[in-house]
Amino acid sequence: MHKSFLDLVLESNQIEEMALKPEDFPDTYLKKAKDRQAIAREIAPLAKQFQEALVNLNWREITWSTRGSNYYPILPAPILAIYAEAKGKIGGNGDSFINNYMNNNFGKWADANNQSDCIHMEVDSSGRSHFPGGGIPSSLRGARLGYKLYRGLLEQKKWLKSNTAGTLEKDNAWASLISPKLNADGSLSDDDVHAILGPDCVFAMVKTISNDQKIRFATSFLDNNISYSSVNTRNFGIN
Repeated sequence: MHKSFLDLVLESNQIEEMALKPEDFPDTYLKKAKDRQAIAREIAPLAKQFQEALVNLNWREITWSTRGSNYYPILPAPILAIYAEAKGKIGGNGDSFINNYMNNNFGKWADANNQSDCIHMEVDSSGRSHFPGGGIPSSLRGARLGYKLYRGLLEQKKWLKSNTAGTLEKDNAWASLISPKLNADGSLSDDDVHAILGPDCVFAMVKTISNDQKIRFATSFLDNNISYSSVNTRNFGIN
């Protein structure tokens, strides 16, 4: 037999004329929403601290874990500690809302023990770099992470290439990668790279390899990616 509305009211012990408090009803969606909001408020200062740490991060501080053609950036321990503290505050209570909040404000980063479904880069057999899985969350893009990760990956691979496929963020990172990097006195810094820019492709190479390697890598890129009859001073440059 179905209970009447009056039966439910009487059993609820809420017959007094007062406002309902969602926290008195732990299995309702409003109580769960308040819990999510409380967790988000608690980890918001950590998100700000994490993002500020990424702004100050130097690409040389990033280490890498390699799995096949995939390269997983490992952030320095102090930054990972902030990330771990935020995850610890969630504990086992992270539903889809909180998980999305974490991913949007922190990203999902690998450590030495776990690389599953984390931010990573891929280099295919032709040397073209990719950023699978959506790349970097928009909230972290002000930290110049795109440049830092591409520069770190270039140090691992010695040379990389890209083309028009991909996102605007990827193109901006590449533009930053090949732009001159100067010391305070105006000389080129150790961060600077060799580059070739064509009509619809780009190539970067570290300066620390031998001249024979530089010639071999650059010549291979030119022969396989540049139509010599179509280039001019407006669409081709080499450094």
